[in-house]
Amino acid sequence: MGTQTLQRVTPAGISRRAGMAAYVGAVAFIVATAWYALVVEHVVVPAPPQPAHVPSDSAMRVYYHWFAGTLAQERLYLAIAIAGFAAFAAVAGFVRQALDGDSALAAAAARAIAAGAIAYGVGTVIFLGGHRAVGLMATHSNPIQATNSIAFTIDSIDQAFDVTAYALFSAGLLAFAWIAWRQTRRIWAGYTALIGLLALVIAWSYAGGGGDLTNDLLFAGGLILLPGWLIGAARMAAVSAQ
Repeated sequence: MGTQTLQRVTPAGISRRAGMAAYVGAVAFIVATAWYALVVEHVVVPAPPQPAHVPSDSAMRVYYHWFAGTLAQERLYLAIAIAGFAAFAAVAGFVRQALDGDSALAAAAARAIAAGAIAYGVGTVIFLGGHRAVGLMATHSNPIQATNSIAFTIDSIDQAFDVTAYALFSAGLLAFAWIAWRQTRRIWAGYTALIGLLALVIAWSYAGGGGDLTNDLLFAGGLILLPGWLIGAARMAAVSAQ
């Protein structure tokens, strides 16, 4: 009868895996956020039409015809963002081991971030499917008021998922920051706490209905803060594994 042995993951293996997840996540967040900014600023899509002196139903139908033409761009940057959050959850697992693999708080923090990534992914898939249905309804002979009501419902559901996801991200990051502070990793703890508070404010802004403030916060987090955190977390995990 053959025997099986468990092979221990080497420090080099941990460093390589953490680095790969971090760089994939950093690139995904930068690309997704930059592309989202180009869409919001109407660089890669035309600005929404502003028909004047027409009935509200006609103006709404014109808007949703324009909206249907933007959905391909929306699917692109949101799919990339899902990949970024999956990498974020993977890096959180390495951070747990680097800070204190046996700590219940570190385990809870990593699980909160993983749960947030799942909530974001599920909500985004529902959001994309709902927007596809809205686009199809808008470009065919369907009552425009019903189309508008469905779009409002889909957006409201997505905001609930976003509030949940970012609240979980905030809880996990702030827990990591507390553990790191107690270990005298003061700089990393402060940076992690900053991103945790940013995630909390984003959750609050989504709860308030989103808007320009939400976009500005997402731009700051996705282009600069979170990519930097991912790279720094991977390096810390690599050093701790040695």
